[in-house]
Amino acid sequence: MFEFITDLSESRLFPSKQAFEKWSDVDTTEIAYLYLCCLTILRHDKETEAWVRMTARKAVRETSFKRWQVIAGDLYVFLYGIQQASDDNKLRFDKNRIIRWLRSMANDNVDDGETRRLLFRLRIDWKIDDHDIREIGRRCVDWLDMTNHERRLLMTRILMILRRKANKSDIRPFVERLARTRRLELHHIDETTSSASIAVAPSALGAGFDPSPDGWKRGVYPKPKKPLVIRRVPKS
Repeated sequence: MFEFITDLSESRLFPSKQAFEKWSDVDTTEIAYLYLCCLTILRHDKETEAWVRMTARKAVRETSFKRWQVIAGDLYVFLYGIQQASDDNKLRFDKNRIIRWLRSMANDNVDDGETRRLLFRLRIDWKIDDHDIREIGRRCVDWLDMTNHERRLLMTRILMILRRKANKSDIRPFVERLARTRRLELHHIDETTSSASIAVAPSALGAGFDPSPDGWKRGVYPKPKKPLVIRRVPKS
């Protein structure tokens, strides 16, 4: 009985060790990577920044990631699984770098340059092959510099993946809250549509977009700028 109790967890996604063991290494690394991307975005919003700091702090209470923790959130369990895969020589896990980054996240002094380097390194070390998740990792660091439309495209793809692969995760409600309060989710997007397709599909640009030449007059988007043309003047 006591052994059963120690196999339980506070994690919403992994309420027990048995639930976690049903996950493949690929799913574990992909959603763990997406989780870090979501933290990178959520830390910029006043409604979610406190939860981000708490989550980062909780994930590094036990830093060996070798023991199953009853008091653990989703992120710790992900790192626990990745540590196991690293011990089996299936992938590389730079544990100390992750710990430093999460502690800086907990203290709200994250360096965007380090985040960019970390996510780039993890794409290689964790063998992230999913095109959409790789693209999210490339772009999430630029969240504050994105247009609202670019944020909608990125957020819509994140939510699609979370709902499909990690619907019970503790981070999904916070991502959905951000999307809802900031109106960042595009609806009526087919699940099979790739990120690249969403970026160019007129239907993905929302009801305020009219793709016709004079559509900017009827839509919510500004008039497109004409390209600058440089003409050479022949010498006299």
